[in-house]
Amino acid sequence: NIAGASRGTAQGDNRPRRYRVPVPVAVSSGRSAFAGEYALPTHGARYLDPQTSRWLSTDPAMGEYIPRAPVNDEARKRNGNLPGMGGVFNTVNLHVYHYAGNNPVKLTDPDGRENYVIISMFPGGGNENVGTAFIDAANTRKHDIESLPEFDPKNDTVSVHTVDSIDELKNIINQGNIDHLDIYSHGGTKFLTVGSGEGPYKREHLQASDLKGFNKNAFNEGATINLWGCSAASEGKSNFLTRALGLVSIAESFALYFKGTTVTGWMGSSMAVPSPEAKTDINYVHQKGSRVYYKSMAGSRSYRYD
Repeated sequence: NIAGASRGTAQGDNRPRRYRVPVPVAVSSGRSAFAGEYALPTHGARYLDPQTSRWLSTDPAMGEYIPRAPVNDEARKRNGNLPGMGGVFNTVNLHVYHYAGNNPVKLTDPDGRENYVIISMFPGGGNENVGTAFIDAANTRKHDIESLPEFDPKNDTVSVHTVDSIDELKNIINQGNIDHLDIYSHGGTKFLTVGSGEGPYKREHLQASDLKGFNKNAFNEGATINLWGCSAASEGKSNFLTRALGLVSIAESFALYFKGTTVTGWMGSSMAVPSPEAKTDINYVHQKGSRVYYKSMAGSRSYRYD
């Protein structure tokens, strides 16, 4: 029997708990854990009826599937990439007892936690201002995620990494179980720039062909990938022939390789700004250690392939 859900509340405990564990919790005796008046198996957050293989309470994760008021770019971007492959607009999410989109053969979530991975691919180097901006943008993103009302500090995780080679990036992603990935880097239509030019492998360009060594199953159901480098989703002079040859944007290449993820990138050059509401200004100078965001006047584009 396969059971689980994205968020639940145990009887007698009003604190939200994440879980998607398809087997009963082990206890010191080696037997399944049972609790409650009726000795039903507990999976740490809710009780399961073993005769019907159904949870006895609903899944409160619905709050994560509801759009926010479109008051700023961040909210509008989130509304366009709601969790669960469409949030409340995907009718399967209205079935609050389900697990993995009612498709546990294809889709899994090993621990039910939201795992955010944030990567700066330019840890320092020739341009001190840009180098620290990427690292500070990654830390700003971490702070904003931890401030989200749906973020559960007891169960969700946010990790920030700096990498100086494609191999380092690969090692992080290949650990898997990723729900959200943000990458800050230089880049272009067909590549992301890895490294400052002063690190272990100097400066490398991550192209579509380099993705072959990455774990295709590194991302969980409904995962998102944000590529904050310039022109990552620019299609430029793309036409039928270039697409047939696989000459697509690096953002689309990510979506084609990591099937089931929603990949978003800028359609043009991106610039550092002090807040999500600030307008781009070529004269803006980021101060090391301060909060910083990236925006593009050309807007963003998202891709998804199942």
